[in-house]
Amino acid sequence: MPVPESDLRPGISAVVCCHNSAAVIVPTMRALAAQRLPCGCGFEVILVDNQCTDGTVSLATGAWEGVREGHSLRVVEERTPGLIHARRKGVAKARFDIVLFIDDDNILAPDGAGTLLSLYRRQPLAAGVGGFVEPLFAAEKPSWFDAVAGTFACTPPGPAAELSGTMDTMSGAGISFRTAPLLSLFHSSLPLFLVGRKGDALSRGEDSELCLRLRLQGGELRYEPSFRLRHALRADRLTWDYVLQARQWYGKADVILRIYRDLLAGLAPPPYADRLRQVESRWQRLQATAGAAVPGAAEGSRQALKRSFLLGQRQGLLEIGADGFESIRQAITGFFPAAQNATAAGLPRRKGAGPGAGEDREP
Repeated sequence: MPVPESDLRPGISAVVCCHNSAAVIVPTMRALAAQRLPCGCGFEVILVDNQCTDGTVSLATGAWEGVREGHSLRVVEERTPGLIHARRKGVAKARFDIVLFIDDDNILAPDGAGTLLSLYRRQPLAAGVGGFVEPLFAAEKPSWFDAVAGTFACTPPGPAAELSGTMDTMSGAGISFRTAPLLSLFHSSLPLFLVGRKGDALSRGEDSELCLRLRLQGGELRYEPSFRLRHALRADRLTWDYVLQARQWYGKADVILRIYRDLLAGLAPPPYADRLRQVESRWQRLQATAGAAVPGAAEGSRQALKRSFLLGQRQGLLEIGADGFESIRQAITGFFPAAQNATAAGLPRRKGAGPGAGEDREP
């Protein structure tokens, strides 16, 4: 059972979800154990063991004890595979009023937790805060990386990356939320439809679903570049094929996420037949302009990104089917009836700065 809202204390519960994370977990845990916080600020780390079989837990606890014992570390188990299930378990165990999601390959800056606490104090309306995620390369940086940095949960470079602002969605690397609204979301009568990473599958979109629901409930999400962390990128993922696979999974997630986005924009989400017709029309236009080009042959090709995303949309719609789609569409629109006008969320929106912003949209 989750900690009652009235019993949540001021501070941060950092949730680290792991599935066979032995190759990356040690730097992550050392960085968390070494966090410097103002005196009296609450801080704990909750490690969620999501069917690990490679010694992740023993490596994590060993790394933690080798740095500091002043912070609290708890290990909990979640047997149901899928990132969203592991996160739900971690949030249920949180004892502090802010939950920070740290991926197993994220390295938090030494003052990261303290910076995050001060940001929430200065932003009382913020339901969630994300920050600047810097790539840490295990191999040579690909020439196309900056254009698709969000696919790797890193902040796209450029002047906008240094500007604070409100967002509709942010990726899960280092994203944080106030615990109370997150608990209510996890225990809502409307189930979450996207589960995120599950084993080796590149399933995407669970972070965006959380964000969009909070936005539809009137919550403000903020990108704050003063909150910083690094994302250790495995060499075997720094390939164009990986990018195209990820874009395809983003396309699949878009089948559901577009329902929330339409509501947030004050639009009525179209029924299955209309949605499928839109996607098929875009697919046919793209095929007509592609000629004899081999999909994905040219690394960095924007057309290849668009093709993979549209392929994912088509697959997602066909896999979920008309009955499944209509059931989900009606459930979401029935749950957020007040979102049928453009001012329902009541907050301005800024696009393109946060880590992964726009990655679950068509390029």
